[in-house]
Amino acid sequence: MKAQSHQKVVALAVESAPSRLRPLLDHMRDGIDLGASLTDEFRMYWDMDNSGKKTRVRMHRCYMDSSDPKDRGCAVQITRYVDGIPGFFDQWESGELEGAYDEEEFLVNAGAFLGVLSHHIADLHTPVHVGSSLPLSSVGYRKRAGLHSRVEADLDYAAATIDGISPYTPRPQEFNIDMLETTAQRIFDDYYLRLSDIYGPLASPPIRAAFFAGCIVDAAKLTADSWMTVFGRVDKKALDVWLA
Repeated sequence: MKAQSHQKVVALAVESAPSRLRPLLDHMRDGIDLGASLTDEFRMYWDMDNSGKKTRVRMHRCYMDSSDPKDRGCAVQITRYVDGIPGFFDQWESGELEGAYDEEEFLVNAGAFLGVLSHHIADLHTPVHVGSSLPLSSVGYRKRAGLHSRVEADLDYAAATIDGISPYTPRPQEFNIDMLETTAQRIFDDYYLRLSDIYGPLASPPIRAAFFAGCIVDAAKLTADSWMTVFGRVDKKALDVWLA
């Protein structure tokens, strides 16, 4: 997804958050937006796979039509952030970060972590990030980069048409590789494999926007779930500091 889509995912996720967390998320919003809008050039490769072995992993891809572990980097990265962010809050509460940040700086940095987590979840809901084997001739493109740009532009168009999420209650989830690959497989089946239909001669921009809107909404819901999972793992004393 491009910046506009990422920003919409964040906005929808914040809107669906429980009322007790909203003031904290609003205070962290600058950091969240910063993390969500980081370009892929800064995050394209990561040097650890899920086993801890150093390798080059595509951290914004989860190709379900590839058996190469490096193509599952997006799912791996999401689990790392969900597991790692709670410790950052706990370090602040324990005093380990004293002198490293003031309160405002801490919240910006913590928000940036939540934003990057949202960015990866949005990537997981981008059809051209979960598949790579569709014949380009079936979608009217000669180069994969052209299709990739077209899909991301249409996701931005779709994002602009979404006013909000229908009543949704985010819940903590068990974020693991299997769950995330199941999510990627659904996007692969329901969206990626249908790109040849949506880029056919009868698919107008409004039709494409309606088609891709589900990717934006689902990414926002899973983002909200991920934040609930993170805050559910933060030591209660550390979280109460910000919710008091």
